[in-house]
Order: sequence, then C-alpha cells, then structure tokens
Amino acid sequence: MIKDRGVWIFISYSRQDADIARQIYDVLEDKANDIFLDTLHIRPGHPWNRKIHYALNASNYLLLIHT
Repeated sequence: MIKDRGVWIFISYSRQDADIARQIYDVLEDKANDIFLDTLHIRPGHPWNRKIHYALNASNYLLLIHT
C-alpha cells in the first residue's frame, strides 16, 4: 500500500453506503497515489484494526461518506 508520498485517501463509510464507496473508489483510483477501501485492503482473518489504524495515519485525506 505504500507508494511515494502524494495523495493518499482513506474512504470511511457505513455498510449501507458500500456501493457508493466503491463507485467513488473507482473514479479516484487513477487520480491518487493510494486509496484505502477496507473491502479491498483487508483480507479475511487479518488484523483489521491495525490495518485501519495504519491507513488512517498514512492518509493525507479522509473522505467521509455519510448519508
């Protein structure tokens, strides 16, 4: 997940907005150095809390989806 320092985006959303979050991810994918979306970056059985904590600290933008 680490690339050269540039635009890092953490997408935060509730499960009811998962489709919207994925659509936004798809639009931004080529425009940012890295985008964190939990369903794509956390594998089943892996320590999700450490992964989220790392991604939040590494990101320089937080995209909050609230409906």
